[in-house]
Amino acid sequence: SLENRVQERTAALAQSEARYTTALKVVNEGVWDWDLQKHSGIASEHYYTMLGYEEMDLDIYKGWHTLTHPDDVKKLDEIVAHSIATGDSFDSELRMQKKTGEWIIVQMRGQVVGWDASGKAQRLVGTISDITERKQAEDHLRESEARFRALFENNHAPMLLMDPLSGQIINVNTAACAFYGWSHEEFITKRITDINTLSDAEVRLEMQQAAQEKRQSFQFKHRLANQEIRDVEVFSGPIEYEGKTLLYSIIHDITARKQAEQALEESEFRYRQLLQIAPIGILVVS
Repeated sequence: SLENRVQERTAALAQSEARYTTALKVVNEGVWDWDLQKHSGIASEHYYTMLGYEEMDLDIYKGWHTLTHPDDVKKLDEIVAHSIATGDSFDSELRMQKKTGEWIIVQMRGQVVGWDASGKAQRLVGTISDITERKQAEDHLRESEARFRALFENNHAPMLLMDPLSGQIINVNTAACAFYGWSHEEFITKRITDINTLSDAEVRLEMQQAAQEKRQSFQFKHRLANQEIRDVEVFSGPIEYEGKTLLYSIIHDITARKQAEQALEESEFRYRQLLQIAPIGILVVS
């Protein structure tokens, strides 16, 4: 009969809802489900443990305002209202307070999944994830990069940033432009092999040594824009910069030092030659 079919369908729906509720509570994610008609909600166990609450202590539907940071409540209301009105999904970051009083940053995602016959939203489901550690790491990285950029730009020593695999020059500071004689725009079209007089294979090997932190100090001959060759000492190593692992190089011009060392060696060589060929005995007292 029609009545029996209705009862069977109602029982099947109740069983389906029960299975869904059970699955929701054991999933290892912060999942929530709001019934917009009944003004109630359910959530996964992970949702509660993330915030430090027992299920009986927290109203999933009405508890958002009490948990959300006062400065974020308006944003939360606006994105939820927009989603309910339009059916659009949302993805936002909010500050929420755990039962211990600690504030954490969560990523909240949600979307309407059901409408009634009149087109009114019935259910809003979504997830929250604790992203506090990730945000702190991102903040630390931004601060670290800001300090590096300040050091990079204001350093009196020439500095280069390059791709450790291709040798492509990504960035240079003002001191590097002054030393090598290329503009910043010209520099970033070049590879380090355009500057280093070693073969491409030798340069790649040395970059690999620096990238793996097997060596930090190198001595090379570098070519300037005017084709002059200068002796340089390079301190190099890997650095995380704007989401990429690059190789930094700090360059010191040691041409004068190398010339002085060579002149000294030549002088000592001539002196030894003189001692060896002199027709008379020479005594050196120090």
